[in-house]
Amino acid sequence: MKTYRNILLSILFISGCISDKYDAPGADCVQEEIKANTTFSELKKQYTDGVMRITEPLVVEGYVISDDKAGNFYGSLYLQDSPDSPEQGLRVDLDIRDAYLNYPVGQKVVVNLQGMYLGKSRESYAVGGVYANAGGNLSVGRLPASQVKFHLFATCDPPVKIAATKIKLTHLDDSLIGTLVQLDGLEIAVKELCSTYAIAGESATERVLQDCERNEIVLRNSGYADFQEVVLPKGNGTVVGVLEKYSGKYQLVVRDTSDVKLTDERCDSVVLEDCKEGKGVSLDFVRQLYEGEKTLVPEGIQVSATVISDRNSGTTPETVAIIQDETGGMRCVFEEAHALNRNDSITIDLSGAVLEVDEGGMSVGRLTKERIISAEEGASIKPTEISISGELAAHESTLVRIDHLQFDHVERTFLGESLLTDCANYIGLYTSEEASFSEMAVPSGKGSITAMMSFKDGQPFLLLRDITEIDFKGEREQCDRRAELMITEYIEGSSYNKYIEIYNPGSRSVDLKWYALGRDNNGDGVFGERYVLPLEGEIGAGETKVYAHTRALIYSGEIAGTSGTPMSFNGNDQVVLLKNDRLIDRVGIGGDHIWGADKTFRRKTRITSPNSNYNEVEWDIIVYPKDDVSGLGKR
Repeated sequence: MKTYRNILLSILFISGCISDKYDAPGADCVQEEIKANTTFSELKKQYTDGVMRITEPLVVEGYVISDDKAGNFYGSLYLQDSPDSPEQGLRVDLDIRDAYLNYPVGQKVVVNLQGMYLGKSRESYAVGGVYANAGGNLSVGRLPASQVKFHLFATCDPPVKIAATKIKLTHLDDSLIGTLVQLDGLEIAVKELCSTYAIAGESATERVLQDCERNEIVLRNSGYADFQEVVLPKGNGTVVGVLEKYSGKYQLVVRDTSDVKLTDERCDSVVLEDCKEGKGVSLDFVRQLYEGEKTLVPEGIQVSATVISDRNSGTTPETVAIIQDETGGMRCVFEEAHALNRNDSITIDLSGAVLEVDEGGMSVGRLTKERIISAEEGASIKPTEISISGELAAHESTLVRIDHLQFDHVERTFLGESLLTDCANYIGLYTSEEASFSEMAVPSGKGSITAMMSFKDGQPFLLLRDITEIDFKGEREQCDRRAELMITEYIEGSSYNKYIEIYNPGSRSVDLKWYALGRDNNGDGVFGERYVLPLEGEIGAGETKVYAHTRALIYSGEIAGTSGTPMSFNGNDQVVLLKNDRLIDRVGIGGDHIWGADKTFRRKTRITSPNSNYNEVEWDIIVYPKDDVSGLGKR
């Protein structure tokens, strides 16, 4: 205690000689006789909860990293325990203005903690005075100006350079709270572009920064800062700031705009020519404004793009136009019929329109014809060449070309949903009954197709504009039948114990979204929607999946799906496997007579492809007892 007493006497003696005018450190600085006797880390270990008064003669030292000259910091001085590679930071709350005059960035300071209060706010540790709110709850408040000279001292050392800790956004942790950090590869989130640093008069405005992987951090600015009305920079680059945390989210507080160097090209390919007028916004920009549910487009947002849909062919509703620019596409939904034609070059004002995502993909709606600023005949869009094995969602509402395709089933018209395949993968094609070619037969050859990438029921679908964009001059290929799924086990057991097993005999995984299990009613051959169970997920090469009645009990293996009515076959119902509503495999005999009650049917292993016509010789039937599930889940 003698050492502490001597230190405290020295502090009080020297502090009595410090000028109330807070001149720059030099004449009124403290020498080495005032030394730290604890660290930020040791101080924080003493904290328990709420606000605690420091009664022992503790002294810490640190380096100033904040700057209130531009007004983004007020009433707080941030210190870290080392000019570079700091271990801890600490906030000192004090009721003085222009603290930067006495405590500039890089200045080493000594803090006499005895009589001050320690607490935690905004998830950072702070020392200062004490504040009681209306409810009587205490928190750390600003140390009165008259008390600052007894607790905070600038040393006689000249200010040093503070090296911000360089770290990735995804590597931030709480040990860095209250220290100066540098984050590279950041840019203002699309929804914040054209905004100012802060809203005038607002104590704290939160803007969102993100990296190229869309990880986010909050940039917090004061509405009283000198740079409040400055428009945020549009590029990508480096941000230096004091790290804080609020409500579980990390935040950066910059000293002034020189801490924000966003001059490189953005990673999100946003095109934005003039923030003040809001013109030149790309469709990718608009898409990134979406925040879930129904998002209002901000005022002043205009896009220039080319119409790729064709209202004259009837393939899209008369109130819908699909437009595309160099960054992507968008489905525009008008409140009335529009007069936009394919290849029209248009500029449209989206102010106040509504962005929405449904099973048809993303659209911008609530548009009136008056929103169309200009529309004139332009050049056609060149389709992007893609493969159906690629990421199709990335091309939503754009014009694409796919080669080496053929219709999976040619004995049909364009109307409705049909499947195209390259004999390994599939993609759907949708044609409405209003389309001028809906009743025409699909071509039987193989080749390329140019169409719009759209969505239906949440799945990617091609939307054909007219049949001239199908070039199927090549000879149709006979795809390997072993790539087709097949039914390999049928169990009609006691009570509700009804099971169906399907098998993938091919060498690739198969997306089940095109498949369904179904049954008819008493062998009538009608496989209506009520009796159909759509399948989901994938089935790997050589794998089986088992489907059961909802109340089936005797099989303990993995069940891929259950249903009631579709799986309520009773021995006189045919069970089928459907692919895009086309029957590809069948077990059972038509007509209202009992053929499969209380039986287990197991497909012979030599059968490696489905058969749309039931053939009894493909199945082992009479050798299995009732309720035999021993073969389910394996082939």
